[in-house]
Formats: sequence, structure tokens, C-alpha cells
Amino acid sequence: YYPAMQAKGFGRIVTIGSVNQYNNHKELSLYGATKCAVYHLVENVAKYSSPYGVTVNNVAPGAIATPRNQSVQDNSELMKAVESKIPMGRFGTSEEVANVVCMLCREESGYITGADIVVDGGMKL
Repeated sequence: YYPAMQAKGFGRIVTIGSVNQYNNHKELSLYGATKCAVYHLVENVAKYSSPYGVTVNNVAPGAIATPRNQSVQDNSELMKAVESKIPMGRFGTSEEVANVVCMLCREESGYITGADIVVDGGMKL
């Protein structure tokens, strides 16, 4: 909760965006727009919270092997099509995303704020 963080002089807020903030997908236009809005909020809050030791950042995952993407993972033809758009050639893992979130929450990451860190194996490129 931001006021409590402000009073303490330390806090970390991390939102979860999506590679769809950047990539246009005919079936995900509203989803992509809402993720853009989340990042705009991150930029706004980061600017005003940083004097209080509170950082605000966004992590934007790409194709991650989660239940949300299970139908793609279960279809080898579709899976190959998606992976062909990822320079690293594979889906990411939830652990790879979580590691970035954890890094942003560390005290040592205190000079990172207002950032959008894309975790997508290069899919955005």
C-alpha cells in the first residue's frame, strides 16, 4: 500500500504488463490497450513516489508456458508458429518472469523506477 510505503521511506511496486503492449494482435487489442494503460500509470506513480524511496516498475512478459497458453502448447503446429516469432525459439517460464520481479523488489534495485522490463525471449523485436 503506497501511503504506508511512503511513511516507511521504502517500497517496491511491480505491475505485470505484456508484450502485447507493443505487438498488435487482432484478438487482443483491448488487452493490449489495458496493458499500455497500466504502464502509463507506472510512469506517473513512479515520478511522484520516488522521492519517498518507493519504486514503481512494470514487467512485460511474452509467451510464457502457463495454463493461459495451454491450448497453444497442446497444439504442436500452433506452438511452432508462435516459437518461430521468438528469437530465443521457446516459451519462457513463470520462474524467469518471477526472477525479474524479485530483482526489482530488492533493495539493491533502488535506482530503477518507471521502467518497463520486457521478458519475452526477444518476441518484441
